[in-house]
Amino acid sequence: MYRRIAGEDEWNLSGEDREHLFLRYWTAKEAVPKVAGTGIRELSYCRIAAVPDEEWVQLDFKGEPFQVRQFYHDQHMISVVDVGCPIELKIVDS
Repeated sequence: MYRRIAGEDEWNLSGEDREHLFLRYWTAKEAVPKVAGTGIRELSYCRIAAVPDEEWVQLDFKGEPFQVRQFYHDQHMISVVDVGCPIELKIVDS
């Protein structure tokens, strides 16, 4: 699965643990085609361009740049594509 999610050049963008980075890459790459309206069938067109910190991932999707903000909650990761609106996350525990 690692080779299907990212190429070696993408893995080398961050020194994070690969299992953790796999989760970040997968959720970011899954979010972008959904926002673009194509769904995950075009997941292979997503490339990780940069990993500036633990909260953001920059992607290229069909030549267009995307910023994805990532949140952690209770051992889960939430990836939200930045489309220019403020991002506010509210988690309600039941």
